Amino acid sequence: VGKLASLTESLSKNLPEQLTAGHVIAISRFAVILTRAGILGQARHLVRDVRDRMDRHAANEPAVYAWLDVAFAERAGFCGDPARELQRRISACERFTSAGDVRNSCRERTHLGAVLLRLGAIDDAERVLGEQLAIAEPMKLHVAATARAYLGFAAYRRGDGVLARHHYDAALERATATGDRYLETIVRT
Repeated sequence: VGKLASLTESLSKNLPEQLTAGHVIAISRFAVILTRAGILGQARHLVRDVRDRMDRHAANEPAVYAWLDVAFAERAGFCGDPARELQRRISACERFTSAGDVRNSCRERTHLGAVLLRLGAIDDAERVLGEQLAIAEPMKLHVAATARAYLGFAAYRRGDGVLARHHYDAALERATATGDRYLETIVRT
């Protein structure tokens, strides 16, 4: 964590005045890492600074705002604000779709489904996750397994243990095959 904090400080001090779309996206992705590491203050400062400095060309690209939405959604989720996280996840999904970025749109839809589950909107979560799965599985996207894990949780919450087990087993098989400990943790908890 100490190295991340010092890297962030160095990055903040050396940002150019005008940032391109690539700069904004890379820094937003880095802010997600910082948030997950618990370095919230610096992540927030970095994203806000980047948003204020992006050039007019970057401001016209939906992928740029999608990644800013992701960074803000991660912070909201970390801070326990599911309403704000939901709002940012929906916006990120729409913007990734508008940008034609199917992979990141699927990833965000999975996160959106997870937020809906946390809010108790099981039917909406199942719909979002099912639609995402229908896109992600034929494309062989790794996020399909995560969606399966959340679908298993939704099925369990509805009382359908057989379907829940089916989804969990499929997700666990993918997690162990790829060595994805994060996904394995989701499935096993």
